[in-house]
Amino acid sequence: HQFHPRPRTLRHNGAMDWKLAIEKNRAALAVVIAGLAAMLAPQTARLPRPACDAFRHILKPAESALRRLIVIVAAALKARSATKPAKATGRPLPDFSAFKCGEAIPAFPLIDPRRTFVPDTRWSGTGHLLPRISVPGFSGPGLAARPEATIDAAAIARRIAALDHALKTLPRQARRLVRLMDRRAKARPGPGRTGPIRPGLPPGHRTRHRHPVDEILRECHRLARDCALRPPFSPP
Repeated sequence: HQFHPRPRTLRHNGAMDWKLAIEKNRAALAVVIAGLAAMLAPQTARLPRPACDAFRHILKPAESALRRLIVIVAAALKARSATKPAKATGRPLPDFSAFKCGEAIPAFPLIDPRRTFVPDTRWSGTGHLLPRISVPGFSGPGLAARPEATIDAAAIARRIAALDHALKTLPRQARRLVRLMDRRAKARPGPGRTGPIRPGLPPGHRTRHRHPVDEILRECHRLARDCALRPPFSPP
């Protein structure tokens, strides 16, 4: 039998080691994002539809896993700020005119997309449903062979860039979430007051794990639920 080293425990003296748990899953997510960026880099501006679907197949659970890491770090930061008195800072505002205006990285979405229970009834056409029949002396677009569809890969690239930037600035994203939830706590009851993690299974969940990101999402979702019951008091 091949020997497999035992994984490092996430508990220290019976208590959850939140710093180790965050670093372990952050490093695993960094490997997944680097692989996505490497696969997209040599491609052209447009990709075949199956290739875009393959990218989304990994992006959706990776985004859910990172969102749960942000929730854990935000809970730790909030617990630490509750135990320390707030200090007034009189620092002057920076000179924003001196900053370079480069290409803006899209903001990472901090809230899980809500479930939609209404079926999609949009009509998508019948060109791919018609039989491919060849009739002598007649040709039409509905009977011709359907060409391979290509999709603009800009949206995929933006999602990878936002995911990579959010992972590298995890404490900053946690502070964003704390400010967002403070505003939502004052909102009226409704969708604008819901939390970052939706009830039930996370977006991108798959029962059968087909990619390493599925295991990362399962672990991050479990940690986020434990964090809601026992908030961490040692932020990374």
